[in-house]
Amino acid sequence: MKSIKSIVNISLSLVLSGYFMLASADDHDDHHDDKTKISKLKGKLQVESKIEAFCDNDVYIQTQTDKKDEFKIELPQKENCRLVITSYPNDFSKQVIVPIAFKDDKGKQSIVFEMKKDKYSLDHIDVPTSLSDIVDVEGDHVKDTPFIIDIDDTDKIKVVELDNDPLDSDGD
Repeated sequence: MKSIKSIVNISLSLVLSGYFMLASADDHDDHHDDKTKISKLKGKLQVESKIEAFCDNDVYIQTQTDKKDEFKIELPQKENCRLVITSYPNDFSKQVIVPIAFKDDKGKQSIVFEMKKDKYSLDHIDVPTSLSDIVDVEGDHVKDTPFIIDIDDTDKIKVVELDNDPLDSDGD
């Protein structure tokens, strides 16, 4: 899916260019204005990982775990966001980049989601952490299809289907 590749390529470009803002669960002033309501998304990963969110209005947020650990990332409420998880972000030879899709209880699935409440826990996320566990036709360490996370509480997080995704530059 080219739109997922576009998002991941944007991510890599931002990181390589050095034009990114660092954000952690304790410091959100750099990427939200005073009027934006903030939601905390958390989860547990099995290895050192970088979690990136690409939201509308050019908002980019990242956090990183140092080891097998819980992450927390602060996101703007009621804005479309996309999530990418990179395992072993400091070791390119082991690095696995995984775009995330969400699926609600009605079967609606999308890489775009919206936080509706103050917090939501994804619990343990068993994303692939080895290149041998993913399909990567281009050899760029990016999983070719999104990893799907089922959402059990659509009052807190909404799966958003878009007719026109502004981050999809090739229109597929």
